[in-house]
Amino acid sequence: MNTKNLISRKVFAAALPVVLLALLLAAVGSPMLRSASHPEIQFTLETTTASSASTSSPRTMFSSPLITTSLTGVLTGVGSGAVAVNPVTNLVYVANPSGHTVSVIDASTNTVIDTVRGGTQPDGIAVNPITNMVYIADFGPTVAGFGIGKSVIAMDGSTDTIIANITVGWAPEGIGVDPNTNMVYVANNAQNTVSVIDGLTNTVANTITVDWYPNSIAVNPNTNLIYAVSGWDDAVSVISGTAIAAPNIGVGNLPAGVAINPNTNRIYVTNARQPQGNSVTVIDGTVNLATTINGVLNPIAVGPSPTGIGVDPNTNMIYVANNDGTISMINALTNVNLGNFQLGGGSAHSVAVNSDTDTVYVSTNNGNVYALHAIVGDVNGDCKVSVVDLATVALAYGSKPGSPNWNPNADVTGDGIVNIIDLATVAINYGQVCM
Repeated sequence: MNTKNLISRKVFAAALPVVLLALLLAAVGSPMLRSASHPEIQFTLETTTASSASTSSPRTMFSSPLITTSLTGVLTGVGSGAVAVNPVTNLVYVANPSGHTVSVIDASTNTVIDTVRGGTQPDGIAVNPITNMVYIADFGPTVAGFGIGKSVIAMDGSTDTIIANITVGWAPEGIGVDPNTNMVYVANNAQNTVSVIDGLTNTVANTITVDWYPNSIAVNPNTNLIYAVSGWDDAVSVISGTAIAAPNIGVGNLPAGVAINPNTNRIYVTNARQPQGNSVTVIDGTVNLATTINGVLNPIAVGPSPTGIGVDPNTNMIYVANNDGTISMINALTNVNLGNFQLGGGSAHSVAVNSDTDTVYVSTNNGNVYALHAIVGDVNGDCKVSVVDLATVALAYGSKPGSPNWNPNADVTGDGIVNIIDLATVAINYGQVCM
């Protein structure tokens, strides 16, 4: 018997118990393994038009050793800005700064069902899914490059009716909501403050001084900590409820966006300018410190000039909007960027995630919003998770680059080794198909 056949038989014999275990996992499922696993992903991108029913264009496939993507196209308005999702109603809200409006999209049909006047230049947008209230930061017209708006618009999501205009600081931009406390946090870019709005009364309860030019905010409802990004000082301010809670956290150059995984208590900040730009800084929320190696920041490399960012806490995947019209997809377990994938045109701007449907929404500056649907565990990119994917991972089980049975496609977490997490990821998503 030749050596090659002998090796193949030994690999198959070693892999057979692993395949059987994988099939058992596929049959019974495992929520614990699901939350711990971080997938190889198949993506379908869908689109909507602002004035008509959803349209589809021919699907275009993109691939890498770790991800296969499929793309269709959608239009939503004039210069799409920030995006927010209400997972309870499955509605998506898109700020259109140039059009002075907010588009309301029914995510079940990918159609725009309403267009609401959103001030003079709606910028940030956030939703409280418990109260079904939508909050729109009106950056206002600009004078000498600075916004002169001073209001947050409160909209009833059940009727799309404006119920309050709340006066805040100059040039409100980023905005976030703590649904547990019904408090709204607004970054006032030209005033270096954060306004704290009581969502019950729609009045400002407090104003907190932060670092210069705050532009983005994210809230961890599990810890009641709020993270305000300051682009000028390359720092993140930490707020607890209504007061500063910790020293500022240094990040990369020109931070532009922030997102949180409340399950892992990790905070992710995009850095838009070199040096230490084109990257994402990871903050450990238990100690509120950025991850470092030998005292030096250790960001994750992404596409050029990233801005918006979102996290799916179910899959622990991070999605980053890049200026060149790509979206980076990061496995948060290993902090590996699985690839930068081209959208349908324009500069990618903002990201929002509906964790109930595992759908990611990305806006671009040419008026497009893309809906990305994750298919977990499709190792061979054939739009389904099947026994072939299980066998592919099992045959490469235990391998690393340079091993005789190494297959980079089987390393679904991108950590340089094929192990039980890769196998369980495929097994518990057995049977998924493209939408």
